[in-house]
Amino acid sequence: MPQNVQLTLDGAKKVKDLKPIFASEPELFDDEEGGGAEHNILITYVLYEMQKGEDSFWHPYFEVLPKVTNFWNWPLE
Repeated sequence: MPQNVQLTLDGAKKVKDLKPIFASEPELFDDEEGGGAEHNILITYVLYEMQKGEDSFWHPYFEVLPKVTNFWNWPLE
């Protein structure tokens, strides 16, 4: 599958607007400084893309995801 149609760590790290955020918070975004950096980078990338709304390449994908506000309210199915 082509890289440009995958939500990846490498793709997130290449986003110009996010680079300063990742660099300014090494305890969140650098595995050598703290744990969970990969998850934090991907979460930040997804939130960044979601806030772009229809301007995001990922908008159609986000639209088909289930709308869940609280994890404890997820339906069993």
